[in-house]
Amino acid sequence: MSKFAEKLSASNKDIKSDRAEMLAEEVALEVNQFVGNLKKERLSLKNKVNRLTDLAPDSKDSLRPANKDFDASQWVSELHDAKMKLKLKEISLKVAEDIEKEWFSEEDVK
Repeated sequence: MSKFAEKLSASNKDIKSDRAEMLAEEVALEVNQFVGNLKKERLSLKNKVNRLTDLAPDSKDSLRPANKDFDASQWVSELHDAKMKLKLKEISLKVAEDIEKEWFSEEDVK
């Protein structure tokens, strides 16, 4: 029997199984990309916090602890904002990873 004839005569179970496999693969790729994007965003926020907390002078000979245009109010505001966003991103990432594990981990199939 040709492949064409096999597809025409496939049972409902076979057709449903094929469709389910294709959909599962597509969604698994999307969840992997989603988690990857969250990790990238988290890394960007970590880098921002690191840059904000690096108060070293521009050169090793400088006696100034920060640059000459340092604005304490702006610094506190930006650091708070970055740390809040980082905490929220970590929570978001954890939830996404839990979804990925729950729905796409082979070991937990029930």
